[in-house]
Amino acid sequence: MFRAMWEEMAGEQRALRGTARQVLLSAGEIFAVNVEVDEVRAAILDRYRRLDGPVTAVMSTSMAGRDEEGPAPWLNRNWRAGGEPLARECPQVAVSWIDGDHGLVFTHAREVAGIVRAASGAG
Repeated sequence: MFRAMWEEMAGEQRALRGTARQVLLSAGEIFAVNVEVDEVRAAILDRYRRLDGPVTAVMSTSMAGRDEEGPAPWLNRNWRAGGEPLARECPQVAVSWIDGDHGLVFTHAREVAGIVRAASGAG
């Protein structure tokens, strides 16, 4: 299943050749990047547990965009599934969810700034 998904993603990237959004990775390279990301992700929760001070995490609900087809719904569910244990298992981490995508700091700058100000006591 994943191999087919990476093949499809590599095909979509080939269509972007010569544009400002081109990323030229083969299916194998996409797979390797995802394996590396999964290894890092597996260690992140433990790293947050070891922090002894307060942390504020501002998370987007739709980091992969709002498409209802293709990989976006799965990627968004996977993203949220990673943030939910963080909020549940690390009480020193205050997690705020904003309805936005990967460009959250640009599209919701005031809301992000408000969360940061409130967390720092400046709000």
